[in-house]
Amino acid sequence: MVTTSRKLRVVVVGAGDMGLRHALAWRELRARTNGEIEGELVGLVDDAPARLEAARDLFRLSDSTLFSDYQEAIASARPDVVSVCVPTAFHTTVGLVAIEHGAHVLIEKPLALTLEQADSVISAAERQGVLLAVGFMLRYSPAVRQLQNWVTQGKLGQPLFYSAENFMGIRPKIVMHHKNINGGPLVDYWCHHFDLWSLLFQSEPLSVTGYGSTFAQGKPEVAHLSELAVDTAGVLVRYANGSTGQLSTSWGLPRGLSVTFSADRLVGPLGIVIGDIRKSLTLYSVEEGSQVQVQAENIERDFWQDEITALARAIVQGGAPLAGGAEGRKALELSLAALESIETGQVVKLAKTLQV
Repeated sequence: MVTTSRKLRVVVVGAGDMGLRHALAWRELRARTNGEIEGELVGLVDDAPARLEAARDLFRLSDSTLFSDYQEAIASARPDVVSVCVPTAFHTTVGLVAIEHGAHVLIEKPLALTLEQADSVISAAERQGVLLAVGFMLRYSPAVRQLQNWVTQGKLGQPLFYSAENFMGIRPKIVMHHKNINGGPLVDYWCHHFDLWSLLFQSEPLSVTGYGSTFAQGKPEVAHLSELAVDTAGVLVRYANGSTGQLSTSWGLPRGLSVTFSADRLVGPLGIVIGDIRKSLTLYSVEEGSQVQVQAENIERDFWQDEITALARAIVQGGAPLAGGAEGRKALELSLAALESIETGQVVKLAKTLQV
């Protein structure tokens, strides 16, 4: 469904850090599109009065645009599009209400906590003829686009081996450690890389092997949570074309450590890319017998703004988001397979043809 109006009425559900990013990006839409499309924030929702008040002052909003209940906001504000920026456990319920009211939906990653939830929102969007976008903002990163170009141009050869690491202390948003609310790093964070591997390898995953534990167990910051997610893990994903993705992670290091670490390496028979996918990447290859270095950088980029601008154009002009329901579901399937492998100690097969 293409929206003919050049002014998009927007409701943002969630006024935390991510919700404020979305609200700002929608308000900046006019400037980013040279006046072609305008985003009008007609509703901002949060159940914490302090967050709503802070957002009201930041964006100079009228009290009539502030809501504590998302259903009331969507029903009364009649938005063209809804940004869903609440914890993952509530993505589906909010998304379904927005879709039922005929709104296009941008759901922050991950799409859902279960494949059943993901399927329900995907099906609803298809029935209603609205766009469903998933917040894989790294797809809008110049470094990722350059990396994709290097792969397409054959700079690395085939097959590919992607190794990634991320180690941090217990997250400031404690809810990210709850198994049944945000799912921990394999669901909340590494969905980005699962999506990235799908984009780069252009191949179907065959199997997932994982091992892990919960380093946060026993730490006072998370003592009040009823069920902790796996926060420390190693995962290996094999693809049909021979490519492989591997990750190592922890969100369970003690708070107060000054060291956090993230790294990405993509290796092929013809070269290697080294760096941090969120910052900069360097390609090392050999051409005519000599080493060649090429850099790709993300400098002062607002990926969320790029993502929302692209979605707005798709809504008004026709088209599809770079990452929709199908992409969100694929990444979630790998997250859940990794957790299943950790729990069972078995390789999880995603294709019947795999010979282990």
